[in-house]
Amino acid sequence: MAQRKSKETSTKNTGSKPEEKQIENESETKSLAQNQDDSNNVQPTTKYRAEPASPSLGKVRGIPGVASQGIGMKPVSNTNRLNVGKNVKLKGGVITCDILSVEGKIEASLPSASEIEIGSGGYFKGKAKVTNADISGDFEGELQVKDVLTIRKGGVVSGAVRYGKIVIESGGKISGDMQSFDSMESDR
Repeated sequence: MAQRKSKETSTKNTGSKPEEKQIENESETKSLAQNQDDSNNVQPTTKYRAEPASPSLGKVRGIPGVASQGIGMKPVSNTNRLNVGKNVKLKGGVITCDILSVEGKIEASLPSASEIEIGSGGYFKGKAKVTNADISGDFEGELQVKDVLTIRKGGVVSGAVRYGKIVIESGGKISGDMQSFDSMESDR
C-alpha cells in the first residue's frame, strides 16, 4: 500500500496519471492470463480414433473404426478382423478371427474363421478352415471352405482343398487335391 501511495503521489506531482493506469492494466493482465490457462484445459466432448487404410479386395466392407461418426472416421464395430498389410510378414497361429484379410505374407494355422480374403500379391501358407474364401493372391496348404471358394483372376490355390461350392474366374488357377464336400459324402 505504501508503494501505491508513493506512485500516486508522484503522479499527482506531475499532473498526469500514467502509473495508475499501469496498476489497473497489471491486474487485467493477470486476469486474462488465468482465463487463457483455463481455456487450455478444455477437453473435446467427442472422441475420435483415426482409422488406418484397409486393403481393398474389390468389395465394400465395414471396417472397425470409431464410436461417433466424423469426417473420415468409421464407426466402431465388434467384428474380429485381422488385416495383414502389404509389407507385413506373419508367422504363427490365428486363434480368434472372423475375417482374415491378407495383402502381405502369412504362414499360419486358422482353425476357424468366417472368411479369408487373400488380395493380389497376398500369400497364405498353412491350414485354414473357413466358411467362405476369396482368393486373388496365393494360397498353399490345406483349405476347408464350408460354403463358397472363389478364386479370382490371378489367384492360385494349391494343396488339399475341400469346398462346398467353387467359383473360378478366368485366369484363376488350382492344383493339388480338390474335392467338394458333396462328392466326399457320395463316396461313402
